[in-house]
Amino acid sequence: METEPLNILLIGNDERFAHGVADMLRDHCGATEVATTPTLTTGLAELAAHSYHAVLYELPIANAAGLFQVTQLAIKIPRLPVVVFGPANDGRFGAEIIRSGAQDYLTRNEIEPRALQHALRCAIERQYERNALIDERDNYYGVFDHLVEGVFRTTPEGRYVLANVALARIYGYDSPVELVASIQDIGKRLYVAPGRREEFIRLMQKHDTLSGFESLVYRKDGIVIWISENCRAVRNARGRLLYYEGTVEDITQRRQMEQELRNSESLYHSLVETMPQNVFRKDLLGRFTFANQQYCNHYHCKLEDILGKTDFDFFPRELAEKYTRDDQRVLQTGQTHEITEEHHPLGQDKQITRVVKTPLYGANGKIIGLQGIFWDVTQQQQAEEQILRANTELARSREELRAKNLIMEENLRMAHEIQAAILPQQYPVFPHDASPESSAF
Repeated sequence: METEPLNILLIGNDERFAHGVADMLRDHCGATEVATTPTLTTGLAELAAHSYHAVLYELPIANAAGLFQVTQLAIKIPRLPVVVFGPANDGRFGAEIIRSGAQDYLTRNEIEPRALQHALRCAIERQYERNALIDERDNYYGVFDHLVEGVFRTTPEGRYVLANVALARIYGYDSPVELVASIQDIGKRLYVAPGRREEFIRLMQKHDTLSGFESLVYRKDGIVIWISENCRAVRNARGRLLYYEGTVEDITQRRQMEQELRNSESLYHSLVETMPQNVFRKDLLGRFTFANQQYCNHYHCKLEDILGKTDFDFFPRELAEKYTRDDQRVLQTGQTHEITEEHHPLGQDKQITRVVKTPLYGANGKIIGLQGIFWDVTQQQQAEEQILRANTELARSREELRAKNLIMEENLRMAHEIQAAILPQQYPVFPHDASPESSAF
């Protein structure tokens, strides 16, 4: 900035003074363009229309109204440095000018080329630094307020001193300001369970950090939600606790899904544990991941003796290989496999079982294993075989009976012919001397 030409706007209603300062700026301070305007209103219009490096503002009177004008100017042009000229040589008033938004304050009798140039250059440099800090702050809060997770800072006593937009949204407030103002006692106002804040404090005092602290809390509208908190304690160089800061995540949906999953699993287990069939599950490597009590009773073992093992741990190799081939057919095709086969459990009589194996799918729609169900159909198979044998025997008996019926019918026919041949062919006349027309027969 030492060699860059400056464009300066001078706002002041003393025309003679303004022209004198403008000439000084052009001749001694490296300004290539100096515009003057009499009032604050015209000055703001000029600033809206053109670009300047700095603004010189002549304060007509050193009072509260003048301070307000400086503040108004600083608000309108927050990224431009403002150097104020004033009548008072009061250090306290100069400090008030700086606090009102100006970069520097000079009295009219202090205006000379070297001081003016120094004041301008320093004001511009300080403004650059201020702008950089403002940009950094805006970037920080831009990220801060656009985080999906809620961010907080609380006192050890349980009061919010900082919150982002996401946290306000999670708790149902319109803004972080409303959240901070509304919740003055986190333990009583936020947590549903009595003593939950005390448990939070106890864990923080013990560990200084906390991860996945899940709690039921009240939203502004009274609705209860689940949250998960991650937190750390911030201390000064002497180890004194200053505040807690961390993040909050709304896990209500996740907890609901977990509860629904637990309910589903409970229902599933209640069903499979009451089924008379043997039920088991395997992963993609053929390892058992579940078996119901009926299955365990069938093999006279405990569930922990089965989990993580394969068919090769329980059955002869040839039979285990057969079961593995059936499993792979289900896993590779995704189709149900049904079969009735002989089964010979160790130490038991041979059985005939009905086996149904179906693929298991994960949340991503891919096969993650299989489920098998089998049950003893030995008696059913034997009954079916007995019925088949009985039907066969009945059919044979019916055929024999039909043949005998044919023979009997033939015999009856022959007897009929013999009997018919024995009978007289003409009726006899009775009495013997009667004519055939008057015979009694």
